[in-house]
Amino acid sequence: MRLLVNIVTTSVLFVSAAFSQSVQGNYKMNSVIVHYTYVTRDMESPADTLSGSYAVTASWPSSAAPIFSYPLQGFSTGDTVGTQLVPLTTPEALAGFGYILTGDPTAPGIDMTIDLYDDGAFFINDGSTYPSTTTVDCITTATIPEVSEFGTWTGTSPITDPNDATVSTRGWGITQSGVFAQFGAPDLATMVEGTDYGAGTNMENWGILTVNYTDASLATPVSAEIYWEAHDGTASGLAVDDDGFLNGSVGIGTVASDSVTIAATAAAAAAAGI
Repeated sequence: MRLLVNIVTTSVLFVSAAFSQSVQGNYKMNSVIVHYTYVTRDMESPADTLSGSYAVTASWPSSAAPIFSYPLQGFSTGDTVGTQLVPLTTPEALAGFGYILTGDPTAPGIDMTIDLYDDGAFFINDGSTYPSTTTVDCITTATIPEVSEFGTWTGTSPITDPNDATVSTRGWGITQSGVFAQFGAPDLATMVEGTDYGAGTNMENWGILTVNYTDASLATPVSAEIYWEAHDGTASGLAVDDDGFLNGSVGIGTVASDSVTIAATAAAAAAAGI
């Protein structure tokens, strides 16, 4: 099974400052929430028409070398195939996520440390890990590779929370990264979500940085929360090939809740003398 998808990713990254001045400092991730939305897209490239489809197909004995196959469900362009929420809200959940994904208790979890600089640069420290996905033989699985890179960010003028003078929020975006999506920084003082930025606007990929400080001087951060939304495409740098064509896809190998298909497939195989 292979579906051509446009993945809308909503991420919230929570980090704590080990030391810092202004927004600059060394931040350790202590929570991450990722919400994936899978939407069926148009076929764009030759690879799409050669290997893609809009159907969930059951194959026996495998999709790579099927003796017979039949479709279970079909989708049209623009249909939402599904959503997936990954809420890792504690250090223990981050550390144990590798085990959850693989069943291997020795598999690494999610561990990220970032140096954030006031000049618009950031560095993901060596030894960091962060979740991603890979599709092999039409089966999409989550992975946690090691990551490290220099990147750049942009931001708009910060706004102090009227209810808490120790909290500051600004539009925040990533302009260069091979790990994270690229997204813009809306001006929160003049722009309106849903009109000037957000899904269906000219700035679909956008982010916000909220920083908690030690006091109202806003000089020394204690922690930060980064929220962003990103859509597959050239603007975000997600799921596109070198020619700018969308190449994202999603596939499943088994359906744990399906108690019918396997039995029906086995019966059909027996009836066919296989």
